[in-house]
Amino acid sequence: MQQQVINQTEGREMTAAELRSTLNRLRLRQSAFALELGVHRVTVARWISGELAVPRYAVAWLELAGRLIPPQA
Repeated sequence: MQQQVINQTEGREMTAAELRSTLNRLRLRQSAFALELGVHRVTVARWISGELAVPRYAVAWLELAGRLIPPQA
């Protein structure tokens, strides 16, 4: 089962705009996202600005969070 989850996120890339949009949809602040991932908030800001590529582990975390957090009305 773990292999299946890894294969689903392998190669998935996320743009800075997609990251910003996803964090907004999940109502998640950059600082809270950074804390969840164990990275500095400046790192998340660099992902959002496009200075750094969004790593796969961050994309996987967001995909999982999107499944667990119900959409807000």
